[in-house]
Amino acid sequence: MKRHNDGGRLFVTYHTFGIVDGDDWPLDDPGQGNGLVHPCGHGASVYTGIHTGPVDVRAVSREQAPDRIDDSRPWQEIAEVSFTAPTGHLRIRSFEDVVPLPALGAAGPGTYRVRVYAEGRDTDIDGTVRTPVEHYRIEVWPAPPADEVIHRRTDRYGESVRSIATPATDVRRGGTQREPDGETFEEWVELDD
Repeated sequence: MKRHNDGGRLFVTYHTFGIVDGDDWPLDDPGQGNGLVHPCGHGASVYTGIHTGPVDVRAVSREQAPDRIDDSRPWQEIAEVSFTAPTGHLRIRSFEDVVPLPALGAAGPGTYRVRVYAEGRDTDIDGTVRTPVEHYRIEVWPAPPADEVIHRRTDRYGESVRSIATPATDVRRGGTQREPDGETFEEWVELDD
């Protein structure tokens, strides 16, 4: 069930905006992950193709997972991740701006899933724009932690970000992606207990 669906323009810098818990920007450097969205701190970072300027963001807060992928636009990238929200006061924001929406945390404090859709990130890569050329849809719902899932990946910007990233679960191929040398990231990194 959908709780609300709204959005607006968000001014971004440094190729990023986030879904954050609270009013501050507590996100650490997230790495690149799937090239679109990555959990970090108490939220998730979303990567934009533009460096600076406005993007169009629409958000949906749900009480449970959506039953299908939204096809209202020709989305080029779709991915989802889990994160923990200690207060459940989820907002969409950049370093300088906040989308004027009600809080997205339908269930208060806890673990959430976010599915991010993107279109237009190849329009002006690394550019500065005055009007939005990129469009995003954010769907948020309470859910237990789960592996990152890539539903669609077709833009050049996402591919360039993924080329320097760690592996993710790809629903089209299943399993963990392997690096060019055949090792998974987990095999390459040895963690000390």
